[in-house]
Amino acid sequence: MKNMINMYKGIIFLIATIFVQACGSKEETTALTSKTVNYPELFINFKNILSGKDTVYVSIDSMYSFYAVSDEDIQLKITLTNLSDTLFEKLPSWFFSQNNGWLISDIDNKIQIVYSTTNNPAVLIEFPLGPGKMSIKCQENEETTINKTLIWQ
Repeated sequence: MKNMINMYKGIIFLIATIFVQACGSKEETTALTSKTVNYPELFINFKNILSGKDTVYVSIDSMYSFYAVSDEDIQLKITLTNLSDTLFEKLPSWFFSQNNGWLISDIDNKIQIVYSTTNNPAVLIEFPLGPGKMSIKCQENEETTINKTLIWQ
């Protein structure tokens, strides 16, 4: 049953991604004309971790997103640093799925780097192991624009 639900989530994610890419949105227009990056609150029905407050609390086993709307010329780099002090601190406590437009590195010494490869990158992220804590640093063209802490429990 869980596999079917995950399959349906994947299909919905794919359809929504194609729709956003094909039709655009108001945020896209703003981003394209202002050369800025927008981080909408939601991607489909998944809370966008990149939007909002400096400290974000999320639930274990719920899906969230990394979603940005940007000009094609802007390069995004997100650095995730595992701040958890656990037995498994060098293992990932989060997992990505349904990736569209992010290049995701392996975790190396508690750090994972995520680069945009399209102007509207979106990916789902889940935290099945916890509790945990990470720092998120987002850079737009090598300038840091977001510094936040994410806590999952």
